[in-house]
Amino acid sequence: MATANSTPPPLQAASFKEAAKLAMMRRNLTVAALANRLGRQRNTVSIAINHETMCPGVKEEIKKELGFHI
Repeated sequence: MATANSTPPPLQAASFKEAAKLAMMRRNLTVAALANRLGRQRNTVSIAINHETMCPGVKEEIKKELGFHI
Protein backbone atom coordinates (compact mmCIF):
# COMPACT_ATOMS: atom_id res chain seq x y z
CA MET A 1 0.00 0.00 0.00
CA ALA A 2 1.40 3.39 -0.97
CA THR A 3 1.64 6.08 1.64
CA ALA A 4 2.33 9.80 1.44
CA ASN A 5 5.95 9.12 2.43
CA SER A 6 6.55 6.41 -0.17
CA THR A 7 9.28 6.88 -2.72
CA PRO A 8 7.85 6.75 -6.25
CA PRO A 9 9.20 4.03 -8.52
CA PRO A 10 11.99 5.07 -10.90
CA LEU A 11 10.82 6.40 -14.25
CA GLN A 12 11.16 4.02 -17.17
CA ALA A 13 10.94 5.05 -20.78
CA ALA A 14 8.68 3.33 -23.27
CA SER A 15 10.26 4.87 -26.36
CA PHE A 16 13.52 6.31 -27.65
CA LYS A 17 12.07 9.82 -27.31
CA GLU A 18 11.19 9.31 -23.64
CA ALA A 19 14.52 7.62 -22.86
CA ALA A 20 16.50 10.43 -24.49
CA LYS A 21 14.53 13.15 -22.72
CA LEU A 22 14.83 11.42 -19.33
CA ALA A 23 18.58 10.93 -19.81
CA MET A 24 18.97 14.57 -20.82
CA MET A 25 16.98 15.77 -17.78
CA ARG A 26 19.07 13.62 -15.42
CA ARG A 27 22.23 15.20 -16.87
CA ASN A 28 20.73 18.70 -17.01
CA LEU A 29 21.40 18.83 -20.78
CA THR A 30 19.51 20.81 -23.37
CA VAL A 31 19.10 19.65 -26.96
CA ALA A 32 21.56 22.38 -27.96
CA ALA A 33 24.15 21.17 -25.43
CA LEU A 34 23.73 17.56 -26.57
CA ALA A 35 24.07 18.63 -30.20
CA ASN A 36 27.26 20.49 -29.33
CA ARG A 37 28.70 17.38 -27.63
CA LEU A 38 27.87 15.32 -30.73
CA GLY A 39 29.16 17.92 -33.18
CA ARG A 40 25.71 18.07 -34.80
CA GLN A 41 23.21 20.81 -35.55
CA ARG A 42 20.57 21.32 -32.84
CA ASN A 43 17.80 20.77 -35.38
CA THR A 44 19.25 17.41 -36.47
CA VAL A 45 19.38 16.16 -32.87
CA SER A 46 15.85 17.43 -32.22
CA ILE A 47 14.54 15.62 -35.30
CA ALA A 48 16.34 12.41 -34.26
CA ILE A 49 14.80 12.56 -30.79
CA ASN A 50 11.27 13.56 -31.76
CA HIS A 51 10.65 11.58 -34.97
CA GLU A 52 10.51 7.81 -34.78
CA THR A 53 12.01 6.92 -38.16
CA MET A 54 14.34 9.85 -38.83
CA CYS A 55 18.15 9.94 -38.44
CA PRO A 56 18.90 6.40 -37.20
CA GLY A 57 22.66 7.10 -37.16
CA VAL A 58 22.19 10.16 -34.97
CA LYS A 59 19.93 8.13 -32.66
CA GLU A 60 22.81 5.67 -32.15
CA GLU A 61 25.18 8.56 -31.36
CA ILE A 62 22.66 9.90 -28.82
CA LYS A 63 22.30 6.47 -27.18
CA LYS A 64 26.06 6.14 -26.88
CA GLU A 65 26.54 9.69 -25.52
CA LEU A 66 23.73 9.39 -22.98
CA GLY A 67 24.47 5.77 -22.08
CA PHE A 68 21.11 4.09 -22.54
CA HIS A 69 19.78 1.16 -24.56
CA ILE A 70 16.27 0.95 -25.94
